[in-house]
Amino acid sequence: MIYHPSFCIRRVDICDTPGWFEQRAKLYAEVAKWSYREPDEIYFSFSEPDGGWIDITVYINGKKVHTFPLSQVFDPFYHLKDWMEDIVNDNKLTSDFSIEVEGRTIIFHYEHIRNALFGIGRKFDSEEYELDEWEDYDANTYPDLGLFYLYDSAEQELPVVCYCKTKQFLFALYNGLLYYSSRSKAICKFGTDWYYMDHDKDGKPYFDNWRFYNSLKSTLIEWNYDSDRAYRHEWLEFKAPPRIQETVHMWTEWGDGLFWHQRGGCSGNAEGFFIDTDGIEIDLSAMPELRQWYDEWESDGPFGVEKWTEEHERTWFQKGWELAKKIRTMLPESVDLYYQWKTFKIEGSEWGYEEIPIIVPDQRLIQKKKI
Repeated sequence: MIYHPSFCIRRVDICDTPGWFEQRAKLYAEVAKWSYREPDEIYFSFSEPDGGWIDITVYINGKKVHTFPLSQVFDPFYHLKDWMEDIVNDNKLTSDFSIEVEGRTIIFHYEHIRNALFGIGRKFDSEEYELDEWEDYDANTYPDLGLFYLYDSAEQELPVVCYCKTKQFLFALYNGLLYYSSRSKAICKFGTDWYYMDHDKDGKPYFDNWRFYNSLKSTLIEWNYDSDRAYRHEWLEFKAPPRIQETVHMWTEWGDGLFWHQRGGCSGNAEGFFIDTDGIEIDLSAMPELRQWYDEWESDGPFGVEKWTEEHERTWFQKGWELAKKIRTMLPESVDLYYQWKTFKIEGSEWGYEEIPIIVPDQRLIQKKKI
């Protein structure tokens, strides 16, 4: 189990955050009224690094609710990964993450919300409960609901309050950050404008464009996407992810295009594709099911004459996901693979929506514990 004892870059000081306790008291008076409402959908957008600053904008159900800055002087991203892993671990009642922004304080708060119908609280691995009491337990819904809110000392309010699915929240924040920092337009700026530097073997400094991406990488969080069970039901060990230096995106496009490099160009199809690392080609000729999967989409996909049903599209999507996981194990560990897209309706965006591809977990880094 990955355990992080603390997530605050600095302690929450009531003198710096006068509205933190007052606003929380007001919020919890309302929470009981909507605990069983439909979950919200959250989305985060990120500006390109500029002189050591990044702006984050939060959307709830497609509507912009708040924008706040982050400063490289108090770089929060190493700690942000720890905070997100703690949410997956679910070994604390709540998780607070305090960020200093050069005189301004931002606090992230997340807590799991239990379904009272279970009636067993948090003591699911206590010996006082017998196994037969778990017969009606649905691991798919536990602990998938949570309350996220954000405090901004500049306003002394909670401008972001979201009742959400835990996996969807983590996807929007974690996967959104990784994809954003790997795109060709942004990645070069993480060395020059977020000031990530390193030194070569001769001691000469150079800009490290991939440090931001690798500071966020988490095998635990990526496994969480692919699991329908609560983390603490699994006896797993997670290897530390290797340093990533390249990404490939697997998504279906007309004209036999299936694999795309982070630079944006097509790098291959269902028979194989090229990667920059070691200048090698990934041979997929031994996976005829991949060609069948792609041809099914190109010949009569969801936009064809006879539109696919939702069930058909969901089955096809899941089949591709399983193929993508196999392909990930054929890649060098230093090359990340992304799959298709998840779509978010966003008011005011150019197309009315934004998309984030799904990072494919590397199964070589996930092992069952020996009991």
